[in-house]
Amino acid sequence: MFTWICPKCGREVPPSYTDCPNCTVAQAPPPQAPAAAPPVYAPPAPPVYAPPPPAAYAPPQPPPAYAPPQPAYAPPPAAYAQPAYAPPPAAPYAEPQRAMPEWLVMVIVAVVAVGIFALAYFYLLPSSRKGSSGAAVAKTQSEETRAAIGAHPYAKFLDVTGIRLVEDAKQNVQVRFLVVNHSSADLAGVSANVILKPIDSKPDTPPITEFSFKLPMLGAYESREVTVPAKTKMRAYELPDWQFLKSEVHITTPK
Repeated sequence: MFTWICPKCGREVPPSYTDCPNCTVAQAPPPQAPAAAPPVYAPPAPPVYAPPPPAAYAPPQPPPAYAPPQPAYAPPPAAYAQPAYAPPPAAPYAEPQRAMPEWLVMVIVAVVAVGIFALAYFYLLPSSRKGSSGAAVAKTQSEETRAAIGAHPYAKFLDVTGIRLVEDAKQNVQVRFLVVNHSSADLAGVSANVILKPIDSKPDTPPITEFSFKLPMLGAYESREVTVPAKTKMRAYELPDWQFLKSEVHITTPK
């Protein structure tokens, strides 16, 4: 068998070794020192007990002198003394109140009843009377309107109602009203002149204002709102309200 030469140290190595024993020994780490043993602590020494020093000798004391006895009861100081009892003052004499006589109660009840009746008469009844008077005025106005157009054949079919006086943007008085057809047939070419007077005016009283309207066609049972200018020099707020006006309608066409 042949030996081989180590490329590191250049020595011959027997074939039974795969590594060079010389290089292996040289590369081995140095041996480590053995670990130090942990220190051993000795237990503390027990404390030494020292007996207390003996007490110094003291000669016996003579007995105390005789003290006179204290009084059995001592009066309390002035600060804690109880005040003397004083009775409460007597209430002043008050005469018993007399009951209100019956006649005075009746007078008060009568005055209250009269006040309630007067309040109802002057504040509640006028509103109800105003409503009933407005309905009566409207009924009278409708009857007078029908009487005014009674001479025309359309009298029993045509109705002019709901008259309102308003102003436009230029402060011109306008009249708004409803023209109602109560018949089952169409009414064609209806024209009329309307005169407004105070409700309590006489036949010769001049009218407040007057206006005219014309409808090309008014269908069966149809109502149409119409707005036309009024002929008057007064403002709308100067004219009477609708419930104080009556109208006279004169149908001009058809003849």
